[in-house]
Amino acid sequence: MSNQIKEAAKVIADSRVVIGYTGAGISTESGIPDFRTMGEFWEGFDPATFEVEIDSREAFEKNPKKVWGFFSQAIGLMEQVAPNKGHKALARLGRLGKMAAIVTQNVDGLHQAAGSENVIEFHGNIRQLHCLKCEARYGWDEVKGGKIPPVCRCGYVLKPMVPLFGDQVNIEAASTAEVLAVNAQVMLVACTHGDIAPVNQVPMVAKQYGALIVEVNRQKSLYTDRITDYFLQGESGEVLTALVREVEAVPASAGN
Repeated sequence: MSNQIKEAAKVIADSRVVIGYTGAGISTESGIPDFRTMGEFWEGFDPATFEVEIDSREAFEKNPKKVWGFFSQAIGLMEQVAPNKGHKALARLGRLGKMAAIVTQNVDGLHQAAGSENVIEFHGNIRQLHCLKCEARYGWDEVKGGKIPPVCRCGYVLKPMVPLFGDQVNIEAASTAEVLAVNAQVMLVACTHGDIAPVNQVPMVAKQYGALIVEVNRQKSLYTDRITDYFLQGESGEVLTALVREVEAVPASAGN
């Protein structure tokens, strides 16, 4: 593993355009469970019926109060957590000039909280709300503590700016992610299984256009045996911290 980390670090240090790509797994070490690990995040909700009863536009329009029961619980949990070593390691790469941007599937805002600046939230941010009628936008802090579901000044219910099943993906975020993937020399894929479409195509596009893929995951993903060039297996906080340490150790003359 140590040799793999050293090799991957040199590839990153020698590259001008490194793009991060992260999934839910990078936030589990902060205490936000993903769909597979369950936990407090899902208390009172059945994963077997979640897509139909909660995570769909139809469910939201039929019973916004029930869907907001999940949203408010999720936001409450996210407000209690902080960036972990993995988030901080990627932010450190950014400060070193070795992480041009991060494309994330996550909606928790922890990359920004860690100090990463150019973060493309492919699935939006759960603490940013909008009105489905007049399109007014609010921050969670503006409605926090009020009634659930929160409503716009126009009287219509507000919805977090995250896509539900039946919603279109944010075109601007998707287009930006594609441009980044096309121009990446290295894509650092961290903590995702790769099974959520269409965002899962971002690393595939990067590979198609010649990028090297460095993958950090606890277990093999759908990318590992197909497009990954360097597979660094382990806990994201530990592996990413070690990787950044090795990037910093690469002699300046070896990088660009």
